[in-house]
Formats: sequence, structure tokens, C-alpha cells
Amino acid sequence: MLSKKNIYQDYLDDLIRLLSDTSIVIDTTTKMKKKIDNMQFFMPVIGEFNSGKSSALNQFLKTEVLPVGITPEIELAIELYSAVETKMCVQKKDGNLITYAEIEWESIKADAEQTQVIQLYFNNIILDKIKPFILVDMPGINGSLPEYHHFINNEYLQKGVYFLVVISVENGAISKSLSAYLSQLKKLDKPFAILINKIDLKSENEIKEIAEYIREQVTHEFGKNYPVTILDKDNKSQLSNFISSLDINKIMDDLFLNDLKDHAHEILNKISALKRGLKNSSEENQTDIFKLDADFQQLQYNYERILADEDNFDAVKITQRCAKDLINQLKQKSNDLAYLAIEDKNQQAFLNEVFRIGEKSINSTLKQQLEYVNEEVAESFSLNLTSFQFLKMQNTNFESKGLKKIVFGILSKLLEYIAMIIRPLKSFIQDYRVEQFNIKFQQDLIPEIKAQIEMLLPECIEKEFHQCIQQIKNKLENELQKTKSIIENIEQERQQQNVDSNVAIAQLNEVEQKIKQLTENVLYVGV
Repeated sequence: MLSKKNIYQDYLDDLIRLLSDTSIVIDTTTKMKKKIDNMQFFMPVIGEFNSGKSSALNQFLKTEVLPVGITPEIELAIELYSAVETKMCVQKKDGNLITYAEIEWESIKADAEQTQVIQLYFNNIILDKIKPFILVDMPGINGSLPEYHHFINNEYLQKGVYFLVVISVENGAISKSLSAYLSQLKKLDKPFAILINKIDLKSENEIKEIAEYIREQVTHEFGKNYPVTILDKDNKSQLSNFISSLDINKIMDDLFLNDLKDHAHEILNKISALKRGLKNSSEENQTDIFKLDADFQQLQYNYERILADEDNFDAVKITQRCAKDLINQLKQKSNDLAYLAIEDKNQQAFLNEVFRIGEKSINSTLKQQLEYVNEEVAESFSLNLTSFQFLKMQNTNFESKGLKKIVFGILSKLLEYIAMIIRPLKSFIQDYRVEQFNIKFQQDLIPEIKAQIEMLLPECIEKEFHQCIQQIKNKLENELQKTKSIIENIEQERQQQNVDSNVAIAQLNEVEQKIKQLTENVLYVGV
């Protein structure tokens, strides 16, 4: 039985072949085919430092390939590949790639701060069995390099297709920092499973109680679609069984099916536009071209008006709302933060909690503000476009999907700023009592955080907003140009007397029916 990846590859090959007999540009179809061809099924294994991630993976793989007990300062993302020959590829932050013929952990430790990702290749039958999944041993959620942690985890938030979340039975529950990360996974529709580890540290009854509590916690916070599994002490057979039970075809559908359906709909609408141009008289086509030219000018006017209209988007006001909401959250949590700062010798738990609060608060505020902006911008872009209805029929859909992603882009950058802001807090944490630290935190440090956010965030928001608006404009211009090119090509062929409209329409009808049938058989099977 063919996998969905093979089925979708064959489907797009057939689509490209059918479209080659028309004047429709196939660049988007070719890009989709390339994306599926190059698809990698990364399975990040995440958890807090000392949850036993690396040890569990070593036991699962039946080899001590991953270093255990590495200090958090040099925790790195490690991708695991099955290969005949052993080698280690080290991707540096400057873009260079260094390859070792053997696994050289001491060399990595010496230059960890300049390392981005490690790729391990070694002969392992278990990695072979779980293909196409690629396990990634991720840095600890509460490691002591928050900038690297947020950068690399954001990378795999996008690339990961399924996440394994390791929790030590010692913790007894999902921590706040881990809960914040899982909330991100849920927002991005990324599936995950909870794996309870280190069960030798508790009695059988305690393990059952902890597992049940975590299940209730997961159901309450995230829903019922996220399994909770207890890993056995030695060979981690439950992990092997769990990975084997995952439906790779469902994952492919989740990743690509809706996009493929939208693309098929867009192609069929372009065929309809092509047939319309062939049926129209030359005068009618010239009228459509005139309308499209007018829309190019109107689109540029709308674009400039959107950027100039402060009522549409005010980065300073949005920043002020973000800062106000964050400060309120920090004040509400100041006692908890003070206890963390006093009790934790290296203050890492304190820093991570400030990160978590900032992430949750700013993400929530930006999302609320930008969803409103999204509606306003979509309406403003469509204003006075004479061919707008025709373009909508072609699935132009200029609703700002990119604008909804702005939150993620801004937040990734903002967290780097927050790390810079809170790092000096360590110097304030000596032998304070909780009440004294609380006063110091509220009077001196919270205003500094607010000031830094109000200074740094507006430029970041404006840059992301402008890029997003430019992308929407480019998309609309591209659709206008494609429609215009279809009509102009028809008229050019008419003038050269190289086209019989009736014959061309009949050919397009045949292609259209074949594409409909192909789409029905592949994308709508079982519906």
C-alpha cells in the first residue's frame, strides 16, 4: 500500500502533466511537489532539564549514543539519523557545517556556545524501524540559556510533526514552564504525547496516582486528544509501541490535505477564467484588461493608505497595551517570583518564570489586537477593486493569514529582548527576604522592564506589520497579473490566428474534468 506521501507526490506529478497542456503557470504546483519531496518528519523530544530525556532515548535505542548529565549551559538540539557509517555533523551559528568521522562530545562541549544543531548518523535498527520519523533530543525547557532555548524550540515548533514530552515522575505534574510550551503546541495544532519517566523513583501506587493526575491536568488544560504513557524502567518498549502506533498518513493529511484542496480549487478557477477569456469577444477581454490595470493602481493606493492610516494600526498604542498587561501579570505574580528568586540558588527558575509570564501575556495581547487589525486590513485592501468579485471567484483570498502569524514572529524576537532585560536581575538577588525582594522587584525592576518594552517593541511590531502588508499586496498583484496574462495570451493567439476558441475550450473542458476526477479520487476519497 502506497503511503500518503507517495500518493500526494504521484497526484502532483499527474497535475503537472495535465497542466502542461494549458497556458496555466505551474510554479506553485511545482513548489508544493518539492515541499512534499523534501518533507522531513521531525519528532522533537522535549522536557525540563533532568527529566531523563537523553537517558530514555539511550535505553530506547539500546545504545549509549547521547551524553547524559551534560550541564544545561551546553544543552543542544541533537537530530538522530540511521546510517551505515557513523558521523557527527555540527551546524554552527555562523552557518558553517563541521563533520566529524566519530562522535566527538568533548569537542562539542568546548565550543557549545557557537553551536546551533547537531546531527548524529549511526547504524541503529530501531531508528530504521521508526522511519520516516527523525527523533530530536531537545535542550531542556528550563536550561540556563533562555535565548538559545527559545530560538531552537521556536525552530522545531515549526518543523516538528509530533512532539514527545518527557516528565519525570518526581515532578508529579506538568510545570508552569512546560505548560506554556504545550500551549504553544496546541495553538499551532501540533500533536504531542506525555511520557512519564523515571518510574523507579516512586512506588507503583504513587506512579498510578501521578499518571492519573497528569491525565486530568492534560484534559483540563489542552483537551482529550493528547495521550499520557508511562515509560517502563529499562528498555522503553512502551515508547517503541507508541511511535509504531502513530498514523503517518494522518499526519500527512494534517500537514498537506487542506493546502492541496485549496490549490486544486485555485487551479480549477483559473481554468474557468481561461475559458471565460476564450468565450469573451476581444472587446470584452480588453475591458477586463482595462479593469485589471485600474486595479493595479487602486491596489497601490490602498496599500499606501493602509500604511499611512494610524487608525488602522498604531504600534505605540499596541505596545502600551502589551506593557500594561504584562506589568499587571508580573505584579500579580510578584510573591511567587520572589519565592523562586530566594529559593533557587542560580535563579534559573525565576528567570524562566518571568519568560513564561511575558510570553503568555504579550502573546495574548498581541493576538487580540492583531486579529482586529487583520479584519480592518482585509477590508481596506478590497476597497474599490473593480475586478474584486472576479478575483474572489479565483480563490484570491487576501485575508491576512500572514498577519495572524505576526504574533509568533514578534514574540520570538521579543523573548531575546526580555532575556537581555532580566539578566541584570541576578545582581539584585542576594540574601533578601521575600518581602524585601518583592518591594525591590515592583519599585525598581518592573518599571525598567516596562520602559525597555516600550522602547523596543514598537519598531519590531511595525517592521513585522509592514512586511505582512507587503506580502498581502504582492499576493494580490500576483493574482491580478496572472489573470491579465491569461487574457493577454488568449488575445495574442487570436491575432496570430493560432487558436480556435471552440477547440481550445473543448481541450480545457477535458483537462478540467480530468483534474476534477483526479482530485476527487485522491483528495476526497472516503468523504
